[in-house]
Amino acid sequence: MSPPPQTLRITGGMLRGRKLAVLPGQRVRPTAERVREALFNRLAHGGFGEDGGSILLDAHVLDLCSGTGALAFEALSRGAAHATLVDADPAVLSLVRSNAEALDLTDVCTIHAAKLPAGLPRGLFDLVFLDPPYAEALSEPILEALASSNSNRPGGLISVETSAKDRLAIPNIFTLLHEQRYGAAKLWLLQAGKSG
Repeated sequence: MSPPPQTLRITGGMLRGRKLAVLPGQRVRPTAERVREALFNRLAHGGFGEDGGSILLDAHVLDLCSGTGALAFEALSRGAAHATLVDADPAVLSLVRSNAEALDLTDVCTIHAAKLPAGLPRGLFDLVFLDPPYAEALSEPILEALASSNSNRPGGLISVETSAKDRLAIPNIFTLLHEQRYGAAKLWLLQAGKSG
């Protein structure tokens, strides 16, 4: 008998405690629950939104290299208005659709099949999550594509997860607000240039 599939939980908001399915094996490396919780606490309470509130409220979110969709679904659980989830792997996209259906979030999600950085979707986003496979060295090319596409609302945030040992060249249009190591992972929080 095969072992049951691994699951993740939503850590906060209206869907707190709900489970997400995960592909078996090493095909997808989901952001650990404790890392997600730390990230979303910073997003909710860091004063990045309107009048110093949560940037998550009514946000339009872009989840690049979306894997399970955990980051996008966590944002929706905590008040985001819409999420666009992007991945190139058909099995991953099927998983994302299944998770969105299980959470009853299909009406507020757009699932986009694309190879990045070339397939970056059009739109203006308040919050971007970037969590590519560590071995593929995609973080910097995707950040460059984001910088040249004007996909980020001025003042909007970009969360990048890399291996803890990686360095990250950040395009001039973005400001590094915070970086934090969590075991083998590192989170970088960037902000797009504000207008005016």
